[in-house]
Amino acid sequence: PLIPGLQLENSMTLAKGGCSKWHYHPTFQPEEAALKVSGAYSADCGKNFVMRVMSTPEEHVFNAFRDVWKSQGGVFNGKLQIGQVQTTDVLLHTHESRTLGEQIRFVNKWSNNVMARNMFLTVGAQTLGAPATLDKSRIAMANLLQKAGIDYTGMVVENGSGLSRVERLSARQLGQLLETAWRDPYMPEFVASLPLLGEDGTLASRFKDDDLRGRSHMKTGTLSDATAIAGYMLTRSGKRLVIVLQHNGREAQGSGRRLQDAILKWAFEQ
Repeated sequence: PLIPGLQLENSMTLAKGGCSKWHYHPTFQPEEAALKVSGAYSADCGKNFVMRVMSTPEEHVFNAFRDVWKSQGGVFNGKLQIGQVQTTDVLLHTHESRTLGEQIRFVNKWSNNVMARNMFLTVGAQTLGAPATLDKSRIAMANLLQKAGIDYTGMVVENGSGLSRVERLSARQLGQLLETAWRDPYMPEFVASLPLLGEDGTLASRFKDDDLRGRSHMKTGTLSDATAIAGYMLTRSGKRLVIVLQHNGREAQGSGRRLQDAILKWAFEQ
């Protein structure tokens, strides 16, 4: 939905150089209903898009309802008011989200951290009841891992998105989780949600001119001083491999990533 009166102040400049060099700095000022964007964008990048939330969940729902109401010819002069649902309130509509199989494509293909966190919270609420809390989600996750026979000793999940300096997960644990997912009835939906090496999502530009292109469904993870890639590879000889590579330290995104690429190439030939 549109934010009423939103003004866009765009001072982005077109730059030369590789696509990895582009940067931007969005600033949203609610009191002025203004979105200011600055930075440099490489012409080599082609079309791109960035998703950012510029309103609270309550404001988002309110704006969406208002826009739909007006689009149907309705008159809307109301304001947003937050309160508790009363027993006398009348339910007008129930909105069903996309299926989980559709949702995880948005999460995994483009590494959407906000959606990942919300899915993690949903697991807790669906398993242990509302309201959703991180503690409930951690308990639900532990129960699922235990049922699958995965030793989660030392595993730490802070918020469900991976954007954390305290979260911990070993390569063995992640590998066991990927093996378990492969044997699950919903395996096709999960694997299809992962970026295809050299083809789409966050891996579109990696190995795009190599024989590895299109041979692996994998998910990346990147923080400053940390990088990882994990998923499923179909080797040149037709073997299916589960691969997990994690690097920590100052060289994680330099020599660490180059080492990852070398290991992936080696594994492909096995």
